[in-house]
Amino acid sequence: MENPIRSGISSRTRSASGREPPFSVVDQGGEPHTFTEVKQFGGGFIPGLNDGQAPVPECAAGFSDVAVARTRILQGSTSLVTGLSKGTHYFQCCIHPVDAREG
Repeated sequence: MENPIRSGISSRTRSASGREPPFSVVDQGGEPHTFTEVKQFGGGFIPGLNDGQAPVPECAAGFSDVAVARTRILQGSTSLVTGLSKGTHYFQCCIHPVDAREG
């Protein structure tokens, strides 16, 4: 089972446009999260929650970076992810990256 906060998404289907079909992300946790696309998994923008990992570039600026701020998902809300190219995409929460540790 993939972790709902940190996951790699790989699609084997292709839409007519060559883009991936949209999918929904739902925050069923008790606090806000982000669903931010990253090149590789690592730390987020709150040092105390990084378990010693350096912040990944996509998360480092926190909510002052509009690209991170727009991926925030509040408890009980849903976000639609669209426009992804075919291939593997990696997403993590920039607030709670350690919560998503595998194992």
